[in-house]
Amino acid sequence: SYTDFMQPNALETRGSMWEIDEDGDMIRCASRAMKKFFNAYENPFTMFSPDTTCDDIAIVMPKLDGSIISTFRDNDGEIRCKSHTSLSSDHAINSTRLLNENRNLYDYVDEAERLGYTVNLEYTSPEYRIVLPYQVEQLFVLNVRHRLSGELLCGAALRSKFPCLAQYSTNMTGNNICSSFPVRSTFKESVDEVRKMVDIEGFVCILNNGTMCKLKTDWYCS
Repeated sequence: SYTDFMQPNALETRGSMWEIDEDGDMIRCASRAMKKFFNAYENPFTMFSPDTTCDDIAIVMPKLDGSIISTFRDNDGEIRCKSHTSLSSDHAINSTRLLNENRNLYDYVDEAERLGYTVNLEYTSPEYRIVLPYQVEQLFVLNVRHRLSGELLCGAALRSKFPCLAQYSTNMTGNNICSSFPVRSTFKESVDEVRKMVDIEGFVCILNNGTMCKLKTDWYCS
C-alpha cells in the first residue's frame, strides 16, 4: 500500500537482492532493481504541480506490457536473470535462456555487471500475454542501476556509457522523448492526451528532478 512505501527505504525494496551469510549479514548487493514508482497523480508521490511543463521532462520511454527482469552474477560467475520475487520463475528461467542465446547481449550485460551495474530489462512473450500481444519472446533493456550508489542510467546517459547495450533499449534513438508521446503546454495536458490513446499501455516518464512515473492509457486500464 501507499503507507507501506512511505517507510524508510521502502521504495528500494521491490526486486533488489542481497547475498547474505549464514548469520544473516550482508555480503553484497547482488542485484539492484529500479525504485518502486507510481502512476501520475496516483498518490502524493506523483501529485505534480499545475505549473509542471513538458520542459520539466527528461526522458519518456514507451511502457512495455511484460515483466520486469533484473540481472545478477551468480556465485559460479555466470550472469543470470531474476524476476522481482524469484530466481526460478518461468519468466526468470526464460529470460536467462534468451540472454544466453544472444551472446552479444550477454557480453554487453557482463560488461555492465563488471562495472557494478545491474541491468533491468522487460521480458515480453506471446505465452505470457497480459493485454498487448507480442509475436516473439524478447528482452528489452530498460536501464542500468549501480548497485552501490543507486545511479540510474537510461536514455542519453545509457547510450553514452553503454552504447552497445543501449542498442537493445526501449529508448535507443537519439531523442530522449519518445516520438509518439504527445507534448503539450503542461505536463497535465500531456497526461490527459496519453489517456486517450489506444493500442498501447502508455509511457514511463522521468522528470528533470529524477521523479519517475507511469502514464497509462484508459484503453489499457479498461
